[in-house]
Amino acid sequence: MKYNSKVDSNQPEIVEALRKHGATVLHTHSLKNAFDILVGFNGNLFMIEIKDGNKPPSQRKLTSGELECETNFERVGVKYHVVLSIKDALDVIDPTRGKYKEILNDCCDLFGIKPNELSMIDRRSEIVFARQLASYIIKKYSKKIHTKESLKSIAKIFGGENHATIISSINQITYYLKAGKSFESNGIIFDIEKVKKTIDKYMINIEPIRPEAEHCGVIEVNDKIITYKNGELYGVPEGDLTPTELKAVENYLKGLK
Repeated sequence: MKYNSKVDSNQPEIVEALRKHGATVLHTHSLKNAFDILVGFNGNLFMIEIKDGNKPPSQRKLTSGELECETNFERVGVKYHVVLSIKDALDVIDPTRGKYKEILNDCCDLFGIKPNELSMIDRRSEIVFARQLASYIIKKYSKKIHTKESLKSIAKIFGGENHATIISSINQITYYLKAGKSFESNGIIFDIEKVKKTIDKYMINIEPIRPEAEHCGVIEVNDKIITYKNGELYGVPEGDLTPTELKAVENYLKGLK
């Protein structure tokens, strides 16, 4: 067995962050041509190769041995993750921790999978459907809340880099919605009414209904009348807006400043 003890300078801080997040981490960097750490979290294992994001791209490429390891594992459906930062590592093991947590959880619940399965190299119908629907909603929803997530950034949520996959996912869901019919694939039901209900939850409509004067105004949010003053919500009872509606309104108001 050959060994390699060299690690990137950011490995200790990434390992510490993963452990603080509740993950179990096993160092494997001493194994030559393998990966740096094996991480266990929420019943799943993740192979992670750590590169220093502060170095130029030419100095953080995978070695020939690491590329061979990546190819061999991904050939049998096991993802080889490469991370550059603490955020990258946490996104790998817990993709729902970010701002789209609610969307990802809803899509996973609809098709009966765990959020961590979204980043797996797996073509099971339930995982494909959940990824496709989540991609569609995130793209549409991010536009609604004025953040306009890029296709590449959406791909990263699922552990990938290929924006073409996200385009395909969005087009596929668009096709299913136009067809308007439920169907079955390998025992998994794509219930069009439940899918539409999940999508509608995030398709938030915001319309100004009174001209703004001195940074004050009134807007309509999904048939709810909301007032604001100096870029902040004004006189809105707690719980009157859902978390997704509240996020959309906050981004809308930021755009007025």
